[in-house]
Amino acid sequence: MRESVTNDTNQNELVKRFCSVRDESLAIIEPLTVEDCQLQAMADASPTKWHLAHTTWFFETFLLSVHCKQYAVFNPHYKMLFNSYYNGIGDQFKRANRGSLSRPGLDEVLAYREHVDSRVIELLKTDVNPHIKDIIELGLHHEQQHQELMLMDIKYNFSVNPLFPQYKTSLLNSQKNQLISNPLILSILNKPLLILAQMPTMNLHMITSAPNTKY
Repeated sequence: MRESVTNDTNQNELVKRFCSVRDESLAIIEPLTVEDCQLQAMADASPTKWHLAHTTWFFETFLLSVHCKQYAVFNPHYKMLFNSYYNGIGDQFKRANRGSLSRPGLDEVLAYREHVDSRVIELLKTDVNPHIKDIIELGLHHEQQHQELMLMDIKYNFSVNPLFPQYKTSLLNSQKNQLISNPLILSILNKPLLILAQMPTMNLHMITSAPNTKY
């Protein structure tokens, strides 16, 4: 009985952590317009919309498609569109052209996230094995790294606009967006824009368990 209670507690904590990290990505885009999420001001940056889809693709590809027999992919074309450099998975859409992907739209990407999240939560409410927990943990670290990249790319994208738009960091002080607690993300938000523009984004994206991959 005690073991059952412990397992339920661990499962609930894992679901809570998964939802918290995934919600943090949505909190980051709260100040943005649909157009902002499409921007790619240089080849080394990626649109915010692409980051949102790619981190979802990770859970669909490495967790749901492998460990959920009844799972049906949201859109088979996403396997190529939102793969970054995972060569073992298949072809990838060219990184420098990610900003040209007007479709799927942001609303569809957000629907994709909801679809995958609901299936992951269903899975986590079952008696998951340690391997699945490891994939979840890796996926969450991967998402947090992309949250850092999202902010770097957003601020760089804004820097080339002569109107000098600002990312509305004042929203971070609101009760609605207290989800953003990652210290590195907060430090990025507080750095001057010109310093950020000179920082190589690749230094912030190192998945230790997959050294041959890039974002």
